[in-house]
Amino acid sequence: MAFPQGAAQEWEGNFGLELPGPRIDRRLNVYYDGGSGDGTDRTLAMSEYVGEVPAGDRDVRFIGYRSAGTGIVRLFSANLLALAIPGVDAQGSPNPPQPPDLPPPPSPAPSSSSNSFGPDSKVTLALADNSIRPWEPLPITIANGNPFTVIGTLSARSEGKVVVRPRGGKGGAKPKRQIVSLGSTTFKVAANSSSGAQLPLPGPLRKVLKQKRKLSLVLTAQVLDASGKSATVELVAKPTLEAKKRNRKR
Repeated sequence: MAFPQGAAQEWEGNFGLELPGPRIDRRLNVYYDGGSGDGTDRTLAMSEYVGEVPAGDRDVRFIGYRSAGTGIVRLFSANLLALAIPGVDAQGSPNPPQPPDLPPPPSPAPSSSSNSFGPDSKVTLALADNSIRPWEPLPITIANGNPFTVIGTLSARSEGKVVVRPRGGKGGAKPKRQIVSLGSTTFKVAANSSSGAQLPLPGPLRKVLKQKRKLSLVLTAQVLDASGKSATVELVAKPTLEAKKRNRKR
């Protein structure tokens, strides 16, 4: 895998193998090699032993998407190899032969629109509360309007650059203006329902919220449907500082 085109920053990807039985997932962080390498930055290898698999056609899928960072990620020498050893069970013992008069099992039905995103992913993001306090995490609601469960990764960042002061403030280091990330978290939302998620506010954004009493954030959700198809959902959220409650004197 190579660095995103036009970008020289780290990125994060989620990759997985969908097998007849289990599914395995792996998260990978890729860091820039300074341009001194051969154009590739990280190698990913995944394997899994399934055991006994019923007769018939079975699908093995390699699924991956960039969950953080920017640009277009390129894959080099992507290969998927599935080995099937007939007539042997999980302990390596021969299986009894199937009766010759048994008809072959039907092939799995092809993917239909009932378990896959259409032109509209029907996944939306919203702030659970537009008024927040600096020391509390940002509350986010993820709504799924599909008849199937979706999974994904939610991340957030400042819409514009904010002032970031170096830790410690020593050594003459000057403050810099940069995009600030709130990190990321994974989620799972059942069919036709919603779920909540939280992302903590880093120090520079807490300070902006106190001073300007508002923030402008970009929320991004990388979502997978039941068939493994991915979609990206974004929202520009503008939370405000929660007003202090005054106690009335009687």
